[in-house]
Amino acid sequence: MEDGHRLSKAILKRALASSLSAAEEGIEISSFDVSEGSAKGENFVCVMKAVSLRAMVNGKEDEYHFMVKCYPMNELRVKFLTEVSKPYV
Repeated sequence: MEDGHRLSKAILKRALASSLSAAEEGIEISSFDVSEGSAKGENFVCVMKAVSLRAMVNGKEDEYHFMVKCYPMNELRVKFLTEVSKPYV
C-alpha cells in the first residue's frame, strides 16, 4: 500500500510558476493539502495525487488545484521507472 508522497512546497512552487507563466520569486505557498487523485492500482506504476494549495502570487492570495502524477514511494517501482523502462520512454 502506498502511503505518503514526495511533494514539497519547492516542487509545488515550481509547478505553479510554470502553470501561471510566472517567476518563482513572486510566489509564496502558505499551505497545501495532498489527497488521493485516483483509486489504488489505476495508474500502473505511478501514483496520482490531488493537490490543493493556497499561495500568494505577485501580491494576490488565491487557491489552486492540481492533479500530479508522482513516482511511487516503493523504491523497487521507482527503479523500474527510472532504469528498466528507460529504453521505452
